[in-house]
Amino acid sequence: MTDHRLQLGYGSAWHLLRCLGWHRQRFTATVAQAIGVESIHWMDFPLDGSNTYPNGMPIRECEWTRVNFASEDLQKKYDSFWPKLGKQQNWDAVGEAVNGGTREIILVEAKGHPAEVDFNGTDASENGGRPLIRQSFQETLKMCGLDEMEAKQSAENWLTRCYQMANRLATLHFFLKNNVPARLIFLYFCGDQHPSGTYCPSSFSEWDTTLKSAHDSLGLKGTSDLESRVHTILLDINQFTVGDAQCP
Repeated sequence: MTDHRLQLGYGSAWHLLRCLGWHRQRFTATVAQAIGVESIHWMDFPLDGSNTYPNGMPIRECEWTRVNFASEDLQKKYDSFWPKLGKQQNWDAVGEAVNGGTREIILVEAKGHPAEVDFNGTDASENGGRPLIRQSFQETLKMCGLDEMEAKQSAENWLTRCYQMANRLATLHFFLKNNVPARLIFLYFCGDQHPSGTYCPSSFSEWDTTLKSAHDSLGLKGTSDLESRVHTILLDINQFTVGDAQCP
């Protein structure tokens, strides 16, 4: 299988690799300050070797998927929360933070340009994993303060629009409901240069339209404990400065 995520010199995967490999101390301190924790330890990715780069060279590591970095007990519980077949959550980075003596899971979804923000829905069928996904979405939405009817309506929207962001939120809810402190970071890079001419924001404000659209699609009220654990970070890849963001 050819993996097109990592490209030399550009793209969210490349810049996150720069952050974690060449600027880890500075990047980690920046993220920790932005989300209000004392420290973060990033987990190494697991070895795999089944994928290749476009030039045919093997990729010797794979991303963490589902909650495969968690305890066996949590992984078994997740099987009842999320279908094992079909597309899974692939995490760009996973870490463990310390906050006031408490350890918290850190989940990261990174984007390099607005076109990477997936507003599409799931391809899971009603005869496959869709009913379980719908159930988990409704459960997550109710924990965000929506009533039964609102949760049902918003869950259908999550299935058909902004599905990727929604399933990340659902996984965050899974950890919290199992009494595992966790946080979710949506990390947006600013200043990338794509050789194909793909539009890449050169300023933090250029992400505003995309982020507002995503926030509106999710339909959350912004007042729940779960939402307080969702962090949007805008990071300038040239200066490692952080921009202000209110959503999602």
